[in-house]
Amino acid sequence: MTGERVHHRTRAAALMAHAMAVPSRRAYDRRVIDGLIDEIAVRPEERFQLYSLVKSSQDPDLPPVVLDLIRDRQAEIARQLDSREGDDRSQGVWAQRLGGGSLLAAMGFLATGTLGGGMAAAAVAAGAAASWATTRFRSRITADCVALRSDCARLANLETLVASAGAAGPGTGN
Repeated sequence: MTGERVHHRTRAAALMAHAMAVPSRRAYDRRVIDGLIDEIAVRPEERFQLYSLVKSSQDPDLPPVVLDLIRDRQAEIARQLDSREGDDRSQGVWAQRLGGGSLLAAMGFLATGTLGGGMAAAAVAAGAAASWATTRFRSRITADCVALRSDCARLANLETLVASAGAAGPGTGN
């Protein structure tokens, strides 16, 4: 249990260490920073630890750097969300039309007697499969969009928290 707490505190401290490397133009890995920000955003104890570290920082330039890192991550998540929503508007709608159209065409062939017996059953099955695949495709896009919106909200809350810690300044007791 104690080791777990130390490990959690390490994420906020690691983000602060990476933030110190940004202004000095030392090499830093953006993927590592993004991973740390994501981990901190979902854990209340990590958010509190980051708040404490930002608030107690003696470097007045560090809180804006941490905020910039969080804002960059938030902008990346927002871009991903826009992309997935664009996928749904373009590919999802057309896939749904294709799936529904193929099912209707198969039923039309069956009703008019154009296809009979096994061919009619195969056409209806193919139309139903296309509709099912379309539904799964759109469900996946919808789930991705919901998750990305949730990530955006968590990052916005983290940004607000860090901004309030940085605005208070070190040693002000706020």
